[in-house]
Amino acid sequence: MRLLTYAKEPVFRLYEAEVEKLDCSIDLVTELYQVFDSPYLDQHYNGLLVDVQTLIGATLGERELLQNLESVYPAMLIKRGPDDLIQTLGGQQCGEGLEGFVRLCREFSPRPIRSRDRAHLHLNVLLSRTADMQDAEKTVTMNASDGGCFLLAQGEIRCGEQLWLHVSELGDEGLIEAEVCWHSVWGKGNQVPGVGLRFKALSPAQKIRLKHLILGAWLQK
Repeated sequence: MRLLTYAKEPVFRLYEAEVEKLDCSIDLVTELYQVFDSPYLDQHYNGLLVDVQTLIGATLGERELLQNLESVYPAMLIKRGPDDLIQTLGGQQCGEGLEGFVRLCREFSPRPIRSRDRAHLHLNVLLSRTADMQDAEKTVTMNASDGGCFLLAQGEIRCGEQLWLHVSELGDEGLIEAEVCWHSVWGKGNQVPGVGLRFKALSPAQKIRLKHLILGAWLQK
């Protein structure tokens, strides 16, 4: 069992010592962008501990990212009290303290860090119906996640159709094959014409780069 903790180094050592007494591992992030780096991406977590003082200094973008994490994992606010006693201030099983929260987390199936929530992110894309990119069109995404994107597009595009993308911001890591999940037609209602795509595969380097771009979009708010 493993918990992720958002805190600063000195107080984390106090939390680490107490959590390890409960036969639980604990990882530290001092800045929330670190969750998209190794080794965090390689871990599955049962819950999230958030240090109150660290949260007070968080940016608006970091708070939004934290809300996304709290929608996935059991979470609890904690702080160092007098005589280095740990105080729990909010979250599941708050009344039962840290021990109760760890017990709750043991019942939660561990999950990896994900960034499925789409961010407003404008990426430069070459879009083609064929893998040789002979008919490639220049376009741009309106939003993106590590699972897919919505990009500007016109013309006859069918749901279920396979498309190929080259995203400039992701470097020369190869084409991305994607499936059309839905299509917004020009001239119909108050909506942007384009296609919602599901990425069928991303290389490890593309995944890491895209996660950083998504996080950057959040932190700019």
